[in-house]
Amino acid sequence: MPRRWVIEGLLLGSAGWILSQLAARSLIGRPLGDPLPLALVPAAVMRSVGEGFAYFDLRSPLLHLIFAIGIGAGAAWLTVRRGGTAQMARPTARIALGLSILVVLVQQVDAVVVAFYYGLSAFVSLSISAFAADRVARWLLRRQATVINRPE
Repeated sequence: MPRRWVIEGLLLGSAGWILSQLAARSLIGRPLGDPLPLALVPAAVMRSVGEGFAYFDLRSPLLHLIFAIGIGAGAAWLTVRRGGTAQMARPTARIALGLSILVVLVQQVDAVVVAFYYGLSAFVSLSISAFAADRVARWLLRRQATVINRPE
């Protein structure tokens, strides 16, 4: 039987993937689970320094960061709600975000160089999501402990 955090990660990842696809089709044009904009930020900054910041796209990386942090926060909430710890929230967040990234990777990657950049940006994105899950889980557990131990 798989561990509970694996199943929670897969369920949260499926919900996140659906949200990502809906947002891509209706609002922004690119899936929220696409980590590639993170890898393109340094090149965009270097280009903007020479040509001006008029064409600098900050929206795509910020939307992905918000999505990754949101998946991490959702994983933390789900894990703490089920009696888990911050250590259980980190892999839940990685699995959930990894599912969205994997779907985008299969759809978008067509060259070795692109796969390399997807790999780098996916690593950064998964680390950010796990960090967010850890911090939110610790905050929720502290909050839960103070509510339980509050004198009446």
